[in-house]
Amino acid sequence: MRKRLFTVMITCMLAAAGCGPMQKDSRQPSAENAADRSVKQAKELTQDIGIGINIDYSKPSMEPVQKFGYQLLQHNMEEKNPLLSPVSAYVVLCMLGNGAQGVTKEEIQHVLGGDLMCIPDDLMNTLDTKLSMANSAWMDDQFTAHDEWLGTIKSLFDAQVYQADLQAGTTTDDINEWVSGHTNGKIPELIDQPFDESVVLVLLNALYLQADWEQQFEPENTFDWDFTSDDGKTKRVPMMHNLIEDCAYIKDDTAEGVILPYKDSDLAFVAVKPSGGENIREWYRAYSSKKLQDLIKSRKNTLVSLGMPKFTVRFRKNLNESLKSMGIQLAFDPDQADLSLLGASSDGEGLYLSIVLQETEIETGEKGTKAAAATMAAESGGGMQQDLQEVQLDRSFFYMIMDMESGAPVFMGILDQPE
Repeated sequence: MRKRLFTVMITCMLAAAGCGPMQKDSRQPSAENAADRSVKQAKELTQDIGIGINIDYSKPSMEPVQKFGYQLLQHNMEEKNPLLSPVSAYVVLCMLGNGAQGVTKEEIQHVLGGDLMCIPDDLMNTLDTKLSMANSAWMDDQFTAHDEWLGTIKSLFDAQVYQADLQAGTTTDDINEWVSGHTNGKIPELIDQPFDESVVLVLLNALYLQADWEQQFEPENTFDWDFTSDDGKTKRVPMMHNLIEDCAYIKDDTAEGVILPYKDSDLAFVAVKPSGGENIREWYRAYSSKKLQDLIKSRKNTLVSLGMPKFTVRFRKNLNESLKSMGIQLAFDPDQADLSLLGASSDGEGLYLSIVLQETEIETGEKGTKAAAATMAAESGGGMQQDLQEVQLDRSFFYMIMDMESGAPVFMGILDQPE
């Protein structure tokens, strides 16, 4: 029986959600320590893996990640409140792609933009101090990985490597504990039962963000407001309001929105809604990754009266069909996949990609402070020379969490039914 490679991507994010700030020095280590202590049965091989990878460390463009993210959301936008992490998906597929060869690798390279080493390495280094991101590989006892591939994922992806009986319930517990530890407990149980006997390798990415708005909303300025979804239905939702001086306002001939930075970070929340009569999905289909980046680059600071829903979204999706439609096909084919550079199972059977799963969460809130209150009072005090722009996100809109330094899209989604 041909073995299956079971690839799991897991991401969880908590942004500006009325949660306390997380210090740069302690954010990543605390998650790692909690996760490391929780793995009780699996044998960790990380320290035994040698590193011998040489790559060009010139800073790569994030355009391939931007295109990949735009297309990935486009293939999942018919879902309710779709929310995906292009960065997480990109990193895990690069881990996989470094174990592929032939046409299988060519397809992966085509979808990801060609470079499977420099870009993920730069993503890991660029985002390391801004959020918590961890990778791991879990190998069955009947699987032997190639040393070069293990060296690659340890060197470029800082991956932890474990070996265990993947069909054992204790391994299921260990994987769930690893995920929970690296997502601050937001996803306590990714897997609800042991893997079947054909699974020999599991790849994981965990991503967690906790951040405060740079200019926060006051809770007393949150009140019920009508929100209209693309289906024409209107419901009352908690709408946060703020008057923001020097707010990054974006606008072109089809859309307008704002860019809201997070405190002490290059990360920002980008929200865009159509300025015409189109619904958000019609607008997104007619748009492009290039237009979106041009829109963001056109930002101008001005005084903005902003209304934005307070919302929580949880999204879980099997991405197999999306990735096949985007061009990664042979990796999923039991008879044609060439993932031989990953390693081999004890029975000599080849590997193929079984499933790509992603789970995400985002929560927004006011996180009001005295400093924000003073800022708001100053802004509303009059005497300003800026033109006032009013942006009410009271209809279905597109949003993303973006690293403004590199241009990497950490999260992308559409909100049409606030909850």
